[in-house]
This record gives sequence, structure tokens and C-alpha cells, in this order.
Amino acid sequence: MLLCGSEGRVLLTDQAHSVLYSVNWNRLLIPNLMLWISNGGRQSRPWNGNNFCIGIEPVVSAFDLGTYASRSPNPLANQGVETVRRFLPQKPETFSIEIAAQSI
Repeated sequence: MLLCGSEGRVLLTDQAHSVLYSVNWNRLLIPNLMLWISNGGRQSRPWNGNNFCIGIEPVVSAFDLGTYASRSPNPLANQGVETVRRFLPQKPETFSIEIAAQSI
């Protein structure tokens, strides 16, 4: 699932273990959020069918379409969603993603 124009923050509550997880990033640099689920489908090593997780990925891309589609005209870009960001060596940019966990 692609959430366009995210707030730059996701909170996930693990009630079974009383933990609150947070992921924070600069939404001006990375405006979208991709969520995906792995339900044991990857049979190759090292997963061996044992990976059950939720993926939380801040992105600037067309969801699951690859780099060519993100750089080319696509339905998301046609709607005004940023699907590519150009970086120039003359103008370095720094961004970070903060992942934290705390007891609740």
C-alpha cells in the first residue's frame, strides 16, 4: 500500500509486549510511505519461509513499479504525487530515518 503525502511519522503498538514503535523522517524530502506485509512467502535463504513482518518504508517512488516507472510519466505523477527525487553531487542532501521503541 502506498500512502501519498505522509506526515513523516508512523506509530505501531505491540499490545502483546507493551511496546510502542515509531518511525520518523523528513516528509519534505521523502513524502510517501509504502507499507507491505511479508507472510512467510520468501522461501529462499535466509528467510526460509519464516519471515512474518510488516514493512514500513518512507519512499519517493511509484509503488512497486521500479525505477524506470518512477522516473517516467505514471498515474501517480500525473496526480501530482512526487515519484522521483534527483540528487546532484554539487548539492549534497542529508536525510535520516529515526526508528525508536519504548515501553508502554
